[in-house]
Amino acid sequence: MRVNYNKNVFESLPDSVYTGEMPELPHTKGHNRLYKYIATAAACAAVVFATTTTILSRKLREVPAQTEFVADAEIVYTVNSSLQGNIILPDSTLVTLNSGSSLRLANDFGTGTRTVYLDGEGYFDVHKDRNVPFLIKTPQDVLVTVTGTRFNLKCFSDDSKFDLTLIQGSVKITKPNEEVLNVLPSQEVIINKDFHTQTLVQSPDESTVWTRGVLKFDHTPMSETIAQIERWYGVKVDVSDRSIYNSSFTAEFKSETLTEVLDLLCLTSRLDYKVEDGIVSLKPKN
Repeated sequence: MRVNYNKNVFESLPDSVYTGEMPELPHTKGHNRLYKYIATAAACAAVVFATTTTILSRKLREVPAQTEFVADAEIVYTVNSSLQGNIILPDSTLVTLNSGSSLRLANDFGTGTRTVYLDGEGYFDVHKDRNVPFLIKTPQDVLVTVTGTRFNLKCFSDDSKFDLTLIQGSVKITKPNEEVLNVLPSQEVIINKDFHTQTLVQSPDESTVWTRGVLKFDHTPMSETIAQIERWYGVKVDVSDRSIYNSSFTAEFKSETLTEVLDLLCLTSRLDYKVEDGIVSLKPKN
């Protein structure tokens, strides 16, 4: 039924990328908002398209939000480097995505299931529905199950570490070995590549400073520091000497430029840097 519906919508739209108003869609089991996305997907198939459902806040520059459509009615929200994205999901769940993050919605989201896939970092304010749990799948194969709560989750695919801080409510974490962890408010749960679990007490403000445009490092290993700088400023960092990774970095930035961040990083870590064609080269100071 959905395939025929999508086919009819697709045939009613022009061959070029459609940027006008969406056609009126019939009411179908209370999911008009989802089918509106499906119609746009049929028109734009696998291209990046600006949408009013994702609103970006200014960090370094302001550009239109991007929603990428792939496969059959699957929605992928993406946020480029140096930006943050605010999303309202069809179930009224609020999500803020950090730089370089993406959120993928399952095809059947809102029709009896609420499953998403996060690659990156996001702050979630999940709409409460005890009958339909909100599920988050991650690159680390760790599953997060919630019914209605607020939390920060960091799980980039290029980082083996899973990091969740619960702000309010309750969260259940299921590891690949099927071990289940129940998280309490103000707890931070870190799961490394060997699935070793570390539980800490964390201030909600500390875990969510990035949502206020703050770039903060607190004895952060250099590998993580570099990865954050790359996502935050949209640059590539080339490390010439792996001994650089043996140090850590502590600092807090609000609106500083890339140059100002690199100046302090190199001053405190005895490094030199050069920026050329969007690539930052780091090396130990002679």
